[in-house]
Amino acid sequence: MAIATLAQVKQLIGIGDSSSDSRIDALLDPVTAKLEQEARRSFSVVTEIETHYGGVESLPLMIRPVVSVTTVEDIVSSSTVDPSGYLLDGEAGLLHRLPLGRAWDYRAAPFEPRSTSIRRWKVTYQAGYATVPADVEIAFADMINHFLTVSAGMQSEKDGDYSYVKAAGVEGLPERVRSIIAKYGASPI
Repeated sequence: MAIATLAQVKQLIGIGDSSSDSRIDALLDPVTAKLEQEARRSFSVVTEIETHYGGVESLPLMIRPVVSVTTVEDIVSSSTVDPSGYLLDGEAGLLHRLPLGRAWDYRAAPFEPRSTSIRRWKVTYQAGYATVPADVEIAFADMINHFLTVSAGMQSEKDGDYSYVKAAGVEGLPERVRSIIAKYGASPI
């Protein structure tokens, strides 16, 4: 799903007619993919499934912000953890075990040494943005406008009878776009 619609982009970059609609429409998905690749995250809500070892008070979820947790499954016992057994800090992407201070167990059996720990906890959750942040929409529109105005996304060369035209892909980011997207970059855990 694109970060913004054709109508939103046109409004943000001040285009009132439909002469550029097909070019803008063709850029919606590739520019979304590029910005999400740069940020290492989706700007729309996605469902993620992760497994964790445990042995900590909080499980760090990879994609943030976390909108909701669907299930937390104990793989060893094939049981689902009651939602009253954990607390979600969605912005930080942390799933705290309750009561606070209690750790997510890491052993496959009681009194088993830590060296034999397994990925015991399977977490299914939704992460991303229910509403795309306004500055991300602006960066998205700026990126599209960049491709519309920089030689209409083309590079060319001409010398006498020789001419060369190359279509520019969605590659580099303008500095303003890069600085906005950097704020949303997912940090590896």
